[in-house]
Amino acid sequence: MPSPAPRRVNLAVVPPPGGETASWTISRRLLKASLWCTFTLGASFGAANLLTIHLALGPVPPAHNWVHASFQVIGFVLMFVVGLAYQVIPRSLGVPLAGTGRARATLPLLLAGLLLRMYGQFGPLLPGTPAALLGGGVAILAGIAAFASVLVATWRTAPPGAPTAGRAGIALGTSWWLLAGVLLVAEGARAVALGDADRGARYNEAFYTAGLIGGAMTWIQGMFRRIGGATFGLAPADTESLTFALVVWQLGAAATTLGACLPVGRAADQVFDVGLLGLAAATVMFVWGSRALSPAGRPPSSRPEQPPHLVPPPVQRAVRLAFVAALLFAALAAVHAASDLMGRVPSRLIWDGARHALALGCITPLVLGLGSFIVPRLAGVPLRRTGWRSAGLVLIGVGLLGRECELLASLFSWPGALWISGPSGLVAATGVILAGGAILGVLRARPQSDRGQHREVGKQQRGEGRRAEQKPVGQASGRPVPVGPDV
Repeated sequence: MPSPAPRRVNLAVVPPPGGETASWTISRRLLKASLWCTFTLGASFGAANLLTIHLALGPVPPAHNWVHASFQVIGFVLMFVVGLAYQVIPRSLGVPLAGTGRARATLPLLLAGLLLRMYGQFGPLLPGTPAALLGGGVAILAGIAAFASVLVATWRTAPPGAPTAGRAGIALGTSWWLLAGVLLVAEGARAVALGDADRGARYNEAFYTAGLIGGAMTWIQGMFRRIGGATFGLAPADTESLTFALVVWQLGAAATTLGACLPVGRAADQVFDVGLLGLAAATVMFVWGSRALSPAGRPPSSRPEQPPHLVPPPVQRAVRLAFVAALLFAALAAVHAASDLMGRVPSRLIWDGARHALALGCITPLVLGLGSFIVPRLAGVPLRRTGWRSAGLVLIGVGLLGRECELLASLFSWPGALWISGPSGLVAATGVILAGGAILGVLRARPQSDRGQHREVGKQQRGEGRRAEQKPVGQASGRPVPVGPDV
C-alpha cells in the first residue's frame, strides 16, 4: 500500500544548542578519515591487485586482498556511516548529539583497530601478528560499541512526536555492525590460540557478510526510509513491501553469515545458498517497494530551478543505477545459489561478480552520491567540484561494467575479457577519488559567515545566485539559518 507523502527530516539546520560545534568536528574527522582510507589502501590498492591478477595472470598474496577489504569495509563504509549518523540522527530528531565523549573516541578506536588489523593480516611475514589481529578486533568492536551507545543515548533524548521512520533499519544495521566486530574478535582469538594469524582468516567471509550485507545494506534501507523517497524525486513508497523486504533481508543476511561461520562442508554451503536466495528476493521487494526506478519528480513549472529538498540530477541517476546494480547482485546471487543447490559447481567468479555489484555498484555510489548532497548541507559549505562528483559517479558505473566482464571470461571461455576487467579497477578507483575529492573539498573548507549566508538566502528566495546545490543551506557552527523546505 503506497504511503502518504513522507514527512521530511530536517538536515539543513543545527540541533538545539548543546555541543553542535564539537559534534561536527567529530563527524568531519570521521568523514575525512574514511575518504583517505579508500583513496589509499581501499579502492586504489584493490585496483592494483585486480590489475595484477588479470593482466599478469598471476595471484597476489592473500594479505593484499584482506587489507583492501578491511580498508573498504571498516575504513571507508563504516567510518562514513558513523560520520553521517552523528549528524543526521540528532538533526532529524531536533536534539544535540548525546555522549560526545564516546563519539569522540570512535575515530581513534576504529583507526587504531584498522591499522592493527592491517599489520596482523600480513601473518608470518611479521612478528606478533596474531596478537595484533586480536588487538585490532577488540579496538574495532569497542569503536562500534561506542557508536551504538551514542545513537541509543541520542534517540532517548528525542521529544515526543519525533520522526521514527527508518528507525528499525538503523537499529538492525547497527546491530549487524556489532556482530561484525564480534567476528573480528573471534578471528583474532583463533589466530592467537593457533599461533598463526593466517588461521584467523577463517571468519573473513562471515565478517564481510555481516558488515556489508547485514550492516551497510540494512542501514541504507533504514536511511532511505528516514530521508524519504521524496528527496530522490520518487513516487510514494509501498511501506508494506519495504517492511517485508527488511524482514526477509535480515533472514537472508543471518543465513549467509551463519553459513560462512560453519565448518567448511556441504551443509555450510547450503545454508549460505539459502541465504543468498533470500537476499535476492528481498532486493527485488525493496526496489519495487521503494519505487527507486520510477521516473524522477519534476519541479513545478512556476519554479524551474531545482527544489532545495531534491537531490541534483547526477545524484538521482547514481541512486537509480545503484539500485540497478542491486538487482544485478540479486540475479548473480540467485544463479550462484541455485546452481550450487542443484549440485552444479558454480564458478567462483559468479559470487565475486555479485559481491562487487553490491559493494562497488550499489553501496559505493550511494555513499558518495548521497554524501555529496548531504555533507554540504551539514557543513554550510557549497559543493564546488560538481564536475568531479558527476564524472566520478559515471566512472564508478563504467568500472563496474568492466569488472563484470570477468564473467564473460569464465562462462564463455573468452580470455580477452580480462583485458577489459583488469583495468576496470583503475577506472572505478579514479571515480572514487573524484567523487570523494568533491566531498573532501567541502570538509576542508570553512563555513561561510552568517552575513554571507543571509545574502545568499536572499538571492535564493529571489531566484538569483548560484545553482541550488551550490548554495550553503546550513551552518555547522553558529546559529541556524532558515533555508526553505525541510529535508
